[in-house]
Amino acid sequence: PVNSPIRSIEDLRKLGRPVKMPSTDFGSTAYAGMAIFGEMLKFPIQHLTGYKGTNDYIVAVVRGDGDATTGPVSSMAKFIQSGDMRALFTTEEKSSLNAVPTIASLGHPELTGLGVDRFVVGPPGLPPAIIKALSDAMAKAVQDPELQAIAQKSKQPFAFLPSDQAKANADRSLALYGQGLFAPLGVLFLFLGVLVGLVFGVMPGLGGTTAIALLMPLTFTLEPGEAMLLMGGVMGAVSAGGSISAILLNTPGTAPNAATCFDGYPLAKQG
Repeated sequence: PVNSPIRSIEDLRKLGRPVKMPSTDFGSTAYAGMAIFGEMLKFPIQHLTGYKGTNDYIVAVVRGDGDATTGPVSSMAKFIQSGDMRALFTTEEKSSLNAVPTIASLGHPELTGLGVDRFVVGPPGLPPAIIKALSDAMAKAVQDPELQAIAQKSKQPFAFLPSDQAKANADRSLALYGQGLFAPLGVLFLFLGVLVGLVFGVMPGLGGTTAIALLMPLTFTLEPGEAMLLMGGVMGAVSAGGSISAILLNTPGTAPNAATCFDGYPLAKQG
């Protein structure tokens, strides 16, 4: 918010607590973008999820529910121009916002281009001639004066990217999103989930349902993404754990492993 003492990335780091960042939900581009910024710019984040859309979580920051947020320039511009929000930086190659620095100028060029692009896509193996024809047609369409006037009037400007540039942007963004969603802490929770799943799977009578029930209170203190990775690791490993007791002891660890006893145990006896 414009009345916030946060004026730079360094202020986010020195806040003394996790930065409260509203967004829609886990898996959204806003959530992933925030996770990436927190990981790459070295400040902790507390995700505040559940907002219906971009405008809703931006208004939440203006209202004081959160400390900061991310969003498309087209959505953020009107709040910045009205004086309700202060922009710390933009991930554009060249800033379209007056007096707002680019992330590259702040020493993080690897985050340039991180954003939300709208793609026109086709099936795999589409012939290059068709790709070029579609790209040329789109380039011509966006130059239509009437369309440009509508975009400017609605304050939703757009810029055309040729197919090769669009692919490069998509590859770069996907790589960055992957770093945010699968940061070291997330991988740790996934590993812990797999370990717990194996233990509960190998012990007959316990299983995944019991593991989830016992871990549920723990998830209340975790970020949504971390909790989902933990639970996903548990459920993915339970059946593998159950097959261990089925093969070695002829006792299925979980119900689906009963069939493993028919072949697994006799083969184990044979060495």
